[in-house]
Order: sequence, then structure tokens, then C-alpha cells
Amino acid sequence: MKRTIIFALGVVTTTAWAEAARPEVKPAQAKGRQATISLWGGYTPYVGAVDRDSYKSACEVYTTAGGSCENKLGGFAGGLDLWMGNVSQLGFAAQYFQAANLDGSSTKTVTTVIPPTTTTLKTVEKLNSQFIPLLAQFRIHPKYFYIGVGAGVAINITNYEFTVNGNGVSGRKTSNPTGFFAQATLGIALPLGDDVSLDAFVKGSLLTVFYEAYKDANGNYTYQSAAAWAVTPGLAFSLHF
Repeated sequence: MKRTIIFALGVVTTTAWAEAARPEVKPAQAKGRQATISLWGGYTPYVGAVDRDSYKSACEVYTTAGGSCENKLGGFAGGLDLWMGNVSQLGFAAQYFQAANLDGSSTKTVTTVIPPTTTTLKTVEKLNSQFIPLLAQFRIHPKYFYIGVGAGVAINITNYEFTVNGNGVSGRKTSNPTGFFAQATLGIALPLGDDVSLDAFVKGSLLTVFYEAYKDANGNYTYQSAAAWAVTPGLAFSLHF
């Protein structure tokens, strides 16, 4: 350290400086997100690769008989996603999907001469096909846009009812098989704050299940397979940690 003392007009001034310049202090680098939790909801307007004619013909049975029937493929969807990582992220998802709905009913009066009787038969058929997919996922999420894939199982919680005058019909059985579920997602995250974002996305899903159908003459149920794909746009509220 060198010191210079200057006398001027009776004032003593001292000037000091370092021989080497002090290094510049830079702010700490941001660590980035390490985990993300997303709560999302959406709607599936269309379900493809299914036997649509069977749903249509099932409704026509009731409308032709003068009854009523509603038939719809698709429905509401939602889920909770957990992601770990920054740009390359691994995750887990628990979701809910409505796949199809059928609600038909008709009333028919049957009259016999011998013996003279009049019987009223009311037939009701209801199907609410819904699934809970549980997936392992991977996605690339640099900052705004992201793309991901996932695969796992879909727990079938379908409800089915077929009755005549309130009694179940023999030979019809509803099983709830667990199916294979795969999914791809493309989305964009719109920041609402440092740790919060609103995501807009579209999901493409594929479901394959094997189920027990009708009973044969020996009392055995035959197995059938069904596959369906769906496109679901939606919104997500995400928290980043």
C-alpha cells in the first residue's frame, strides 16, 4: 500500500489505492426449478378407434321402440401431475378420463290371448365408461414450451346397468379390467409469477383393455379387446419449487 500526503492551504489530504484491482462480485446464479406440481382439467371432444356403430345401434333400439336414448363418446378429464427436475423432468400422474356414456330406456306392452294377459316391459340400459390412468412420465421443458410422453395403467371404473322391469338380465356382465394407457403432451407455460404458471396444452391418449363380454352356452364368459384414442385440450395451474 502506497500513501501520498499533500499539504495545500493548511489542509492535509490522504489518498490510498490498492495495487491490484478488487475482483468484481457477481450475483449468485439462479438454481432453477427442481419440482413442479400441476393440477389440470380438460375436455375430450372426440374418441376414435372404437366401435362407434355399436353405440349408435344400441341407441336406435330404444328410439325405434318409442323410447329415449342419449349416446356420447368423450367427456371431462383432469389430473394431478408431479414433476422432478429442471429442463429434463421425470414425473408421475394420477388422472381421470370419461370415455363414453349411453343412457337408453323404452317401455313395451305385450298382450297375449291365451291366457289373456297384458304385460308391460320396461328396459333400461346405462353405461358410464370412465378410467383412472396412473402414469410414469418424461418431458423436456426448457422454459415456455414443453413436450412429454407417459405410459402406465388405466383402472377401469365403468358403471353398467341393463335391467328389465328393474331386474338384471342374465348373460350380461360388467367387468372392470385394468388397461394399458399411453399419452403424449404438447403445451406452453405462461408465467404468472416467479413460481406460478398457467399452462395450455393438448394431450393425445391411447387406451387398450381386455374385458369379459357375454356368457356362452356353457356358462363361460368370452373375452374381447377394445382400443380407443382420444385428444384432450386443457388448462393447468402449476407451482414450481
